Amino acid sequence: MATAASPDIQTFRLDTLNLIQCGKLKEAKRAIDSFQGRTHVELRILEHLRGVVAEFSGDLEQAYHTYLLAIEKHGENIKLIADLAGVCYQLDLMAKWRFYHQRVLHHLDEFDAQLSVESKVVCRLGAGKNMEEDGDLIGALDLYEQAFNLSRSVEDFDARQFLYLRVLPQVVRLRSQFAEADKLGLYYTELISLQRAEYPKYLDVEIQHSLMLAEINLIGPHHAWARVKLVLEDTSLMESDRRLVYFDFLEEMLIRGLPLTEDMFAFSELQKSGDSFEQEIALLAFDPQRRRDLGELSDLAAVLSWSCYLRIMILYFSSTEDERLAQELRNKINLILSSLGAQSKAFWLNRMRPYMASDDLTLNFSREKRTIAFQNKELDLSRKKGMLLLLDAMTENNEHSVDEVIQLLWQDSYSPENYHRLRMTVHRLNQLLYDLTAIPKVLEVSADKVSVKPTVCLESISV
Repeated sequence: MATAASPDIQTFRLDTLNLIQCGKLKEAKRAIDSFQGRTHVELRILEHLRGVVAEFSGDLEQAYHTYLLAIEKHGENIKLIADLAGVCYQLDLMAKWRFYHQRVLHHLDEFDAQLSVESKVVCRLGAGKNMEEDGDLIGALDLYEQAFNLSRSVEDFDARQFLYLRVLPQVVRLRSQFAEADKLGLYYTELISLQRAEYPKYLDVEIQHSLMLAEINLIGPHHAWARVKLVLEDTSLMESDRRLVYFDFLEEMLIRGLPLTEDMFAFSELQKSGDSFEQEIALLAFDPQRRRDLGELSDLAAVLSWSCYLRIMILYFSSTEDERLAQELRNKINLILSSLGAQSKAFWLNRMRPYMASDDLTLNFSREKRTIAFQNKELDLSRKKGMLLLLDAMTENNEHSVDEVIQLLWQDSYSPENYHRLRMTVHRLNQLLYDLTAIPKVLEVSADKVSVKPTVCLESISV
């Protein structure tokens, strides 16, 4: 990674970025052209800023080539690589986007100690967004939480408030999708109380987008649509920003099986300039009879991020009436999800769950093999005697009294100590089953009974 920039060029960079983000592109370009760069670092920053101007002007091809030129001439920089990754994503250059996303994570891991607090926040924000698009929502939330906590340590009030408001919408958006209620009400009220006119348009769009997703997840579609209309009717916003909010709202309506109103169809002309993902959402929302065939769906993987591809695949899964096709789509989705951690996998499976048949949530326990299997994956329990006994009992009857289970596991009667041991055994088994299935709390313990989660089927099979 290139050496650190001098305070003068850093001040110039921040001032110029502020001009760009406020839409003063001609003024920013004049400032860049008039600055006499001498060192490699200064020249790299100037070339980087030229790329940012091109990107905000809508000339993504020019931005892409300018970022590449800056790296070729003056060396890598984590913010430069992050912006290059972002442009690759917008140009549907998915292989290159994934490559540069991994470069950002590598630099963040290797050079984090050398970065300023502001850079740490910005880089985590960018890396988190890329991680989201790669399907790893828990990894993204972790980076956003890190950035959120780091932003509080920035000494300058204005800089701290600006960074705080860049990160907070991401935290609210993801926490609402995982239904994590911790401080969500506080953060939500903070965001809805902001005066929109006081912030740059691009930041306002981030805030409105996050609030819309939080509201459709936690309040309802009417609140969310009212917010979407505020964005759509603001013609001073970039069209790409308006499309982002509109098509993400449509996707949420489709996955919930909610009808679209005439009011919502009124903005359908935005599909004409939509990216590959937005075109697919438009197809499913406005012309569902022209659904893609399997070959066309497979081709989409080359031009969509994994997150967008999963979102499209799940919409097709949720709306298909062909059971064999639904099974194949489910198998394909599960294969893609196998590369993700349990919590991120759980998010995607939860989007599918309302449309799953009962056998989609069946766990098969084998007494002979000492294993439990779920959707072609198997967990070896040969060294977990207590868990084997418990699962064997639960396949015979999906509900037992606490006294019965304690007697089965330890040949003893009820005591507070034995009840605690039982809860810990169930907790550890649930953790293993969660890693296997992404289903939380397969077994449930109350004061007087142990039972199988009502939506789960636990079956015993013979080898």
